[in-house]
Amino acid sequence: MGIRENVKKQNKHMASVAWNTIGCGLNAGQAAILLVFISRRFDTGMVGVITISYAIANLLFSVGKYGVRNFQATDREESISFLTYLKARMISVSISLCAIIAFLAFLFMNGCYSWEKCQIVFQIVFMKQVDAFEDVFLGRLQQVNHFEIGARIMALRQIAVTTVICVAIVFGASIQSSLLTGIIVSFLIDIYMLTSKKDLIKDKVRKKTDADSLLYLMGECFPLCVGTTLAIYVGNAPKYIVDMHMNEYTQAVLGYMMLPVFMVTLVNQFIYLPFVKNLGDLWSEHRVQEFKDKVIKQSLFIAVIAVVILCGSIWVGLPLLSALYNIDLSKYYLEFAAILVGGSLYALSSYLNIPITILRKQNFIAFGYGGAAVVSVALGGLLCQRGGMLGIALLYMAINGGLVVIFGILLRSEVR
Repeated sequence: MGIRENVKKQNKHMASVAWNTIGCGLNAGQAAILLVFISRRFDTGMVGVITISYAIANLLFSVGKYGVRNFQATDREESISFLTYLKARMISVSISLCAIIAFLAFLFMNGCYSWEKCQIVFQIVFMKQVDAFEDVFLGRLQQVNHFEIGARIMALRQIAVTTVICVAIVFGASIQSSLLTGIIVSFLIDIYMLTSKKDLIKDKVRKKTDADSLLYLMGECFPLCVGTTLAIYVGNAPKYIVDMHMNEYTQAVLGYMMLPVFMVTLVNQFIYLPFVKNLGDLWSEHRVQEFKDKVIKQSLFIAVIAVVILCGSIWVGLPLLSALYNIDLSKYYLEFAAILVGGSLYALSSYLNIPITILRKQNFIAFGYGGAAVVSVALGGLLCQRGGMLGIALLYMAINGGLVVIFGILLRSEVR
């Protein structure tokens, strides 16, 4: 019986890793896949619009998730009911949608964005908010030791949505119509698959959701929300700087060069998401040395994989991207190398957020990324004017390197 249970547990873990890899891969690489098809039907300007749309959508995706996922997955005692998590997610998603409407209205009225660009940005943001709403259900499944089910739901939906949008583009549909079709498919799949798992998702014991518990959750996760949102901003800082100071063509070029960064991000998620609960359990059980060893081991693994991807991308990345997207990127070698180093450092700093959250020191995450965002905004325009895209890439590398050092020092001081 012990052997059977062990085999079953191992199979469950392998399924979690496999489905999570597929789901996170498509989630991180959806824009890259769509750009392959869009770049062959539309001009480079449209590619730039899609690039900044995903950058904005990812920022508000973080607001929609509100930093709750890691908190929820490591809530071992289920001290907060699922219904409370669900209500909190409804609030955060609503805030995200109101924010993007106000933001786009302001830019449109001031002549910064065209009506077409506003439509595309809103649709992609809305599509990512569906992802954010789904995440609270996936977090619940992970909390009750069914991460593999949640990962499978995410993966199948991402496969279907990405395929539908690409097929629509190939058959001549407009960008707006293609995205609308993807949103509808996303809704239908989530409704069907999550409803079928309602017995696993609902609270084991019926609990009352009061205002105090909801306010506690929103207050406790606010630093996480700020930290993760600022982290997304820092991760896409070059795109926001270009959107403010340069043109759509430059945005498209930058978007192409940042695609390998998503590979590093994918590896990052592949490594830590299936083990978040386990890491939390080690700390709850006061197994400090095991906790410390696992954090160091995973950090080193991320660093090694990042170096491998970095070396491979520098040697073959630019020719491959030029061929894939039908554009000459050969003159951007230095910019490409700096962006890849910055992306690797960003992935490592993102992983360090997990143990910091488990230690319930999430305020430091917000301060760290807040400082990096301030530096990015303060220096972005100046470096853009003086150094162009290379100046932006070097700034990206510097701020992410600083974050790794700061978070590393914090963890070392807290875990002895």
